[in-house]
Amino acid sequence: MGYKVAIVGATGNVGREMLSVLHERGFPADEVVAVASRRSQGTEVSYGDGVLKVKALDHYDFSDVDICLMSAGGSVSKEWSPKIGAQGAVVIDNSSAWRMDPDVPLIVPEVNADAAAGFTKKNIIANPNCSTAQLVVALKPLHEAAGLARVRLATYQSMSGAGDAGIEKLRATEPLAADLSMDWAPEGDAEHGRNFPEDLQPSNDAFQAKREHHAGCDDGEFYAQAVRELFALEPSGAAE
Repeated sequence: MGYKVAIVGATGNVGREMLSVLHERGFPADEVVAVASRRSQGTEVSYGDGVLKVKALDHYDFSDVDICLMSAGGSVSKEWSPKIGAQGAVVIDNSSAWRMDPDVPLIVPEVNADAAAGFTKKNIIANPNCSTAQLVVALKPLHEAAGLARVRLATYQSMSGAGDAGIEKLRATEPLAADLSMDWAPEGDAEHGRNFPEDLQPSNDAFQAKREHHAGCDDGEFYAQAVRELFALEPSGAAE
């Protein structure tokens, strides 16, 4: 007997990819439901050789759903994941909304799958951002063999991480020679905190002063906390 799976945010880039991967991998689903905001109700999205008609999130009954893959952004997840979980579905959230919640397990299956048993507190499972997920899979055998003392990390973030809006903004911006320079400034872009395209991005999240003479971004703070949690390290260990 297969699962009933709902994809919330099914019309977005990530939601569509989730549908594609579910089908490609032959996930044992008897039924897959595409869910999004009310304005997307009735929209068709591809699933395998067929299409699914999108259901409205605020009208959908999740009581017979086994697994809900949530990829509709942090604010939507904050509001709806607890409601969906309370109806009995296990919500696997792809946003940042629950990553640091002590009652929600942060899971990368190749690293700490056993910790997923803690989902019962809220019926929600969080996953880290894309960079952290790849990082900890690579770090795990090193940690098991020798133990981690410190991790120094640089990441290069794609504008697609900001969703459709980020992609369209990049396409609409001419790649002028000036944009190729390294003279970025946090006030360079009101939304993302730097100039682009073709430019190195100093952050893919809120950029702010953390300490005197030091600036950092919320994404960077998350890396350190996530590595500690995923490897069950003490606060002083490994990631800084």
